Amino acid sequence: MLTRWTRWNPIAEINSMQREFGTLFARLFGPVEQATAFRTPPMEAFYRDNSLYVRVFLPGVDPAKVDMTIKEGLLIVHAERTQPVVPVDDVLFSEIGYRKIERTVRLPDGLKTDLVKATYQNGVFEIVIPLAEAPHLHKVPIEVAVTPRIKKKDKPA
Repeated sequence: MLTRWTRWNPIAEINSMQREFGTLFARLFGPVEQATAFRTPPMEAFYRDNSLYVRVFLPGVDPAKVDMTIKEGLLIVHAERTQPVVPVDDVLFSEIGYRKIERTVRLPDGLKTDLVKATYQNGVFEIVIPLAEAPHLHKVPIEVAVTPRIKKKDKPA
């Protein structure tokens, strides 16, 4: 009598348990949200034309539901992505995070925060803050240390 051996795959077991726990939590507490990117919206900041540019990516957010303030050297962004009214039975799936969003970023010194401008286009909020003075860039020379080479000793014959 021959028996077929099946190799145990712990990764497959873990994936199966994860799916089962996800289903259990969805039944008890509602669907578990998969999209975490909207908890803290992605941002970028860079200098150009003697100004600091900060871009906040908030696709699907109504510009009227965004509040940006500068206080004590911090840029504070409050936003809310509201869920459209759709009957629960009509939803196939949803990976969008509908919630209030907040992001705080420390701004560098030397900005004219009283002259800040903000624009919105295609889900991207762009904040432009003029610099009080042009940044002084100083090139730092880099010294390359030379490591001494150790010579191999010849083996006695």
